[in-house]
Amino acid sequence: PKPQILNIHGKKVFDVNYGQLLACFDADVTNDVIEGMARRKPSYAVMRDLSFKDDSASANFEELFKTFSPNTIRRVI
Repeated sequence: PKPQILNIHGKKVFDVNYGQLLACFDADVTNDVIEGMARRKPSYAVMRDLSFKDDSASANFEELFKTFSPNTIRRVI
C-alpha cells in the first residue's frame, strides 16, 4: 500500500503499511509530535537526527516512546 501522510501537530508524518512504520523528517519536531507518534503505537518509528527542535525533544524521544509505546523499535538516522 502507498504510504499515507499524517499531520501530527503540524508536522508531516509518513504512515507506512497502516501504522506499522511512522517516520518524520520535518524540521523543528517537538515533544508533542513525538508523543503523537508514540500514542499510535507503531512497530517502527524513524526520525531524522536534525529534525528535533531542541535538545529536550531529542532527549525525550526515547522516554516518550518508552512511556506510550515501549515495544516500538526506534531509530534516529
